[in-house]
Amino acid sequence: DSEAFGFTTCKLCTNGTTHCTSLLHGGKSDLIASHIHLAEGPDADGSKSEGPPVINFCGSNAQGLILDGADYAVPCVQWTD
Repeated sequence: DSEAFGFTTCKLCTNGTTHCTSLLHGGKSDLIASHIHLAEGPDADGSKSEGPPVINFCGSNAQGLILDGADYAVPCVQWTD
């Protein structure tokens, strides 16, 4: 899904909970994981930078998929029309 795009808005609470909502467009294959990365480096602008995942939004903990060391709490909702 190289043509898929979207954004996520998160609210990080002082009690340790997180609530995120995402809006994605153009995807076709199963969505297996969604996480937020820390943008690193002198040119990090938060939109195209890369870095380690810091918040797992949703995903599958099945062997062979994207496992970054922290379990995904819930599976991702799949694409709808």
